[in-house]
Amino acid sequence: MKLPAFVTAQRVMVIGIDVCHAGKQSVVGFCASTNASCTQFYNDVIIQPKFQEIVKKDLDRCLINAIHAFSSQNGNNLPSKIVIFRDGVGEQMRDQIIAREVT
Repeated sequence: MKLPAFVTAQRVMVIGIDVCHAGKQSVVGFCASTNASCTQFYNDVIIQPKFQEIVKKDLDRCLINAIHAFSSQNGNNLPSKIVIFRDGVGEQMRDQIIAREVT
């Protein structure tokens, strides 16, 4: 798969976030690229109350740890851009996600 030119030309971190509600609690999966070809990753999980789609806690911890992992793999350089793919959110929740997770 060929990545867009801006991803490989700049220090871009690509992040994916999704919530699974299959068990007794909901599990947030977090994955962030740590290299220019998006083939190495930092990953983490957050456990939260059942059926809670909005990530209310620990998202900052995941992001900080991912940025540290990216920096250590890229000569102590921070990402110049961060692209986040957030799965599992319907249009009706978009404003809530922006207000809670993006900030």
